[in-house]
Amino acid sequence: MAANSPLGASDRRGAQPGEPVAAVLFDCDGVLQYAKDGWFERLEELNEGFDFHLLEEMWAVERPALRGEVSLREAVEDLVARRGLPPDQVDLIASLWDNIRIDPAAWQVVRDVRAAGSQAYLATNQLDYRRDLMLELGYADLVDGTYFSCDVGAAKPDAAYFEAILADLGLPAQRVVFVDDVEANVEAAATCGIVAVRHEPSAGSGDLRQLLASAGVRGV
Repeated sequence: MAANSPLGASDRRGAQPGEPVAAVLFDCDGVLQYAKDGWFERLEELNEGFDFHLLEEMWAVERPALRGEVSLREAVEDLVARRGLPPDQVDLIASLWDNIRIDPAAWQVVRDVRAAGSQAYLATNQLDYRRDLMLELGYADLVDGTYFSCDVGAAKPDAAYFEAILADLGLPAQRVVFVDDVEANVEAAATCGIVAVRHEPSAGSGDLRQLLASAGVRGV
């Protein structure tokens, strides 16, 4: 999708709401927040010191933690033990998950959605470590509620994740809008009947506003 282009019929997933949008589910990484400057340089430096493909290993140990099956620390401790690294490396590796740089303009979109009468929720794949960091950054005050995957017990794009949210909200799916930057997550939400739109991270908050407006969200 081109940057800042209006949402076309082929870009929208799920039924259009027949009633006003009651709730908007916001993904976080790539929508409301981004990686810190210099994060990849930190990763590269650490990877060279350990002499293995740290990024791939990180994503492998992260998946169970995203579902809340283990804590990040437990996952990293297992990685360190398997690799025969010194135990004091656990904190160093775990700290790589602190790569959160919030987007103030996107946060304002959330505030505008709430001010116009719709509820706003986080719908994001996060493990316990990043969940706690995000809450410290002020997300709890930004939204009406949070659906961190580690708390839900399922992670996108698993349909069970969206089904759990809909059950908790008690809303018909067609009155819920979901925005994410990952195509598979958008498709999964649409399969559950949610009005789902894909945001291009590089397009900025202007694109986010247009997408939400085209999905029937007021205040944007």
